[in-house]
Amino acid sequence: MDYEEVFLDKRLKNFSQYGNKEKGITFSYELESKDLKLVYFENCLWRFGDIKLLKVMCSVMHYVSAFLNCSDINASTEYIQNFSAHTVYEMVMHKKVRLSCWVYAQYLTECFLAMGIPARMVRCFSGIYGDKDCHCVTLAYCEEYKKFVLFDPANNIVLYSYKGVPLDIRELRDMLISGERILFLQKTNEERIKFLYYWKKNLIFFQCYERQKCGNELSRDVRNANRMVILRPKRIGLYAKFMLAGKAYPSVCTMNQDEFWKLPQMHK
Repeated sequence: MDYEEVFLDKRLKNFSQYGNKEKGITFSYELESKDLKLVYFENCLWRFGDIKLLKVMCSVMHYVSAFLNCSDINASTEYIQNFSAHTVYEMVMHKKVRLSCWVYAQYLTECFLAMGIPARMVRCFSGIYGDKDCHCVTLAYCEEYKKFVLFDPANNIVLYSYKGVPLDIRELRDMLISGERILFLQKTNEERIKFLYYWKKNLIFFQCYERQKCGNELSRDVRNANRMVILRPKRIGLYAKFMLAGKAYPSVCTMNQDEFWKLPQMHK
């Protein structure tokens, strides 16, 4: 085990204590949007017949990952400030670009919402001084397992326990801390190690919209009433406090991880 891994393991353990006292965050999901009419998704859910829901959801993620990755590898990454699945679809169809993980995750989230599946884009980041990197994924509720499942469309990966059960973010964090075996398909062991290192660094702060809906990224200025909810651990450094104080859009910060990761109410 190298020094970087020791540092990440220690930091993940030290900064993974949250609270459960604050309340007042209510997440909502606007499902089956009639505005989203991307070619593949008009009938994709129903043509799978009685195939297990998780397999359907994984197939959608694989399609999204391949579609958004069909760009010129030499093109510069495009960070879009205001977008929706519609605008990204048109951009990919008419212009070769490489898109950030934020775009991948929000695109997949909108596809799941349009299919009637509660889902949200979650940004995971470290709060380390000078670290502007983060990772964005989609959490989607899978009725088959009665839980949120973590979909990583930018890497085209779903993570599983050694028993073959798909993981959510809290389970991934706990398993990394305890050193349990995590299963996923990667080409090489080197890629697998690099991927898990990346997760260890970014599983400290979490951010998502309070209202999950198609077109969330079309308006992110101060006039937008849709708050960004930030989950932070009890212990944070001075830089993290400064970073959270410098938010330019409506937001609320909480330490209540039970409330932040709460399952959709329609599935109680």
